[in-house]
Amino acid sequence: MMKINFKKNAVLLAFTFLSVLVITGCKKDSEANFRTDKEEYNPGDIVELSNLSLYSNTYKWTLPDGQTSTKENTTFPLVDTIPYGTYTIKLDASSEKGGSSSITKTIKVVPPRGQIVFWQHDTTEFANAVISVDLQNIKTITKKHPNIPFCQEDGTATFDLTVGAYLYTATDGVSKTWSGSFFIYKDACLNIELR
Repeated sequence: MMKINFKKNAVLLAFTFLSVLVITGCKKDSEANFRTDKEEYNPGDIVELSNLSLYSNTYKWTLPDGQTSTKENTTFPLVDTIPYGTYTIKLDASSEKGGSSSITKTIKVVPPRGQIVFWQHDTTEFANAVISVDLQNIKTITKKHPNIPFCQEDGTATFDLTVGAYLYTATDGVSKTWSGSFFIYKDACLNIELR
């Protein structure tokens, strides 16, 4: 009859189990992931891509214009003439052990925007004005201000518009009307005082 050494076999079994656990734990599959610095961009912006991949050491970015990059993190410019819309970015990540994965995310290219604030000085004799921009956006001044207000300040009529030229009309509903034109610049806050 064969004698079994349980103590020796138990140690050997534990060592084998730990060895398998350590070896398989080191062979993680690549997990591709990244983030963009923003969700929406304007033509002419620079897109910054930050690699968040795990267990990876080689990368291939496929950019919206079809170009590729093998940098870990990368940037690329959006040309001034890029049409507005949604664009795809793909990252393929691989590990030195041969595992690979990929992820695709989208960015939006939108028209650049700016703001304009219409306001009335607290010494004006006119009633609160109702303003119309290009005969469609209508807002009312509900509070008069002693100084030039900021965009979005309480009581002003602030419009958030795409870059371009606009016409406005305004009335106090009693005796005064105003009209004119203005140009919205990217990320700017313009102001027009109705006197």
